[in-house]
Amino acid sequence: MQKYKSIAKISEYLDQEVMIGGWVHNLRSSGKLMFLQVRDGSGFIQAIVSKNDVGEQLWEQAQTIAQEASVVLTG
Repeated sequence: MQKYKSIAKISEYLDQEVMIGGWVHNLRSSGKLMFLQVRDGSGFIQAIVSKNDVGEQLWEQAQTIAQEASVVLTG
């Protein structure tokens, strides 16, 4: 099982797949892209969800994310 990485230390994992747990601080969608600003106890990071990369079902789920929702991101 993969362990969550803190946002403040994410630069230590360059070119590696990591998992971040946090809360949605803000989000916006632009056509086939969604931009999520996510925070944890150590900082903020922006994640990008591409409809072409995640497929229709996951894209539809992403459209329902609310501000302050708890999320787990892998990338």
